[in-house]
Amino acid sequence: SAPAGAPKYRVMAHFVQIYKEQVLDLLNPAASGLNAAGAFGGSGVGSTQGLKLRWSPAREFYVENLFVEEVETADAALELFQRGVRNKRVAETRMNTASSRSHCLLTLQVQQLAPDRAEHVLADGKLTLVDLAGSERQHALLDASSKAGMAESVQINKSLFTLRKVILSLSESS
Repeated sequence: SAPAGAPKYRVMAHFVQIYKEQVLDLLNPAASGLNAAGAFGGSGVGSTQGLKLRWSPAREFYVENLFVEEVETADAALELFQRGVRNKRVAETRMNTASSRSHCLLTLQVQQLAPDRAEHVLADGKLTLVDLAGSERQHALLDASSKAGMAESVQINKSLFTLRKVILSLSESS
């Protein structure tokens, strides 16, 4: 236990994926369109109910109704990450047996709390780890004639192209 008067820390985490331009909560798979087998299927099995991206002056940009969990240890954070990874959209391709079909963001928010008032935040920081889906090529698909597979591939490439444009724009303005 920490000495009296020592600052306290709180770590919260959330884990989302962006799949077909929808923000899905990896910690709440029930809201993300799991199929009947309890897992995400290859080319978009299950319906997706995307969460809404919002903005407010107090919170800036945030995802509405996102599960945020407090983690007290590094092991708990790793368990949360592994639980979320099990809910990611993946599909088999010729190059990879579990190819990521989405972009994922794991965010850890660390807050330093005042020792005398637990809800008074002295300092706040966020670390977001990003895993981008790889660029898709038609010949890498197992079934290159599948319309669903091709449509998914186009969506992945479209979002990677948009991200590239944003990064280029940001780098040119600095």
